[in-house]
Parts: sequence; structure tokens; C-alpha cells
Amino acid sequence: MENLSESELINKIVDEHRNDLLRGYKNWETFNVAVWLGNDYPLYRVASGYSKYPTPYLSLRADLKESFKFTDTRDGVSLWDRKLDIKALDECLKEMNE
Repeated sequence: MENLSESELINKIVDEHRNDLLRGYKNWETFNVAVWLGNDYPLYRVASGYSKYPTPYLSLRADLKESFKFTDTRDGVSLWDRKLDIKALDECLKEMNE
């Protein structure tokens, strides 16, 4: 057994189970935005209306900023974060009305 500190052990476990923890999303930022879109009821109601847009996520985030000044999740992830997987968020929005 490896001699790891507590934080090293936690990081190792997270790395080994990253796909399960992030429900298949590429990174935590994308996962976090998807969770907020799907679980915050007022945000979900707005987001579900974008499922048929050609670019659902990009349209949604522009309108959220313009109409509601909403630019970050409550966990502090920017809707414009460069790490976001836009294609995955588009799919997330399209699945809301299936």
C-alpha cells in the first residue's frame, strides 16, 4: 500500500473515479453548469426553452446575461469559462425536453 497523505489519497480516489463523479462530463466546470441548469428550478424553466435553438447553450448564456445579469453559477463557475464543453451543454439542453 502506498504511503500517501490524506489529500493525496483523496486526489487519487477522485482521479480514479472522475468519470463517475462528473457523470461523464469532460471537467468539473461543465458538470457544474449542467447541474445548475438541470436542478435550479427557475433556471431549468428558462433553459428548457432553448432546447430547439441551433446553438442552445450559447443563446441561453447570452440571454441570461442580458436579461438577468446571470453570469456565474452559485458555485462560482463562469458561464463563459474556457474549459466548458459547449457541445456537451448543448446536448444537456436538448435532452431537457425529450
